[in-house]
Amino acid sequence: MRLANWLRPLFVLLPAAGVLMAVVGPGCGSGTSWGGSSCDDACPGARQCDTALGCVECRGNGDCGAAQPFCVLGECRECAVTGDCGAGQSCYPREHECKPACEANGDCTEDNAPICNPDTKACVGCIKDVDCGDGKPFCNSTTGRCSECLGDADCGAAESHCDVSDGECHTCIVNEHCAENEVCNDHKCVLDGPCTSNTQCPENEVCNVDTGDCVRCLTNNDCEGGKPFCSTVLDECVECLLDTDCEADKTCNNEGKCD
Repeated sequence: MRLANWLRPLFVLLPAAGVLMAVVGPGCGSGTSWGGSSCDDACPGARQCDTALGCVECRGNGDCGAAQPFCVLGECRECAVTGDCGAGQSCYPREHECKPACEANGDCTEDNAPICNPDTKACVGCIKDVDCGDGKPFCNSTTGRCSECLGDADCGAAESHCDVSDGECHTCIVNEHCAENEVCNDHKCVLDGPCTSNTQCPENEVCNVDTGDCVRCLTNNDCEGGKPFCSTVLDECVECLLDTDCEADKTCNNEGKCD
């Protein structure tokens, strides 16, 4: 028997004074990740480290400004619940924006939110699990979206950790999900130091074993589509390297584009 919705997640969403907080164990991940007590140091710019979501814009309403005063899943939003909106409006959970309240499904015109929630008067992608399918069987009430998972218990062995912010199963969310000499980068466990093989690099990157760096390409074989040439100077796949790679009336500029 499948566990009830309130038992499945390994996190608990606590709506309090318009704040939604994810409660899990220690460690920081998702994008730039870290697993210690000073994980804010690992986040770029003004981003902060949330122990469940990784590097985020906010950890509470106090981190947000007047225009978007509510912290929802690590991002500052216009509203957290319908009560945060004015008369005749509802909080639409996909973007957490105040929009005209709906009365029936016919009022919902967006493909990704075709259902009018009779309780909140907001257009959503789902209200219950039965509204979902196609590999995303669970309805996340916080986002109003069908999700692959609501907690780790919903994921398989290969990608065993659920990222509550995108509702998808991944290899890792925090560094503790990886081996001792690895870190969680973009939901992949990668080597924390010089690489020795492509498997230690993020997706769409290859390992330069001479330098120990993960790069976009080393040879033209690493590129495809409209950017078939590898520029080791720009460290990316480009449209051209030489004028002869372009049409007769065009030349190759310093950015590897024919103009």
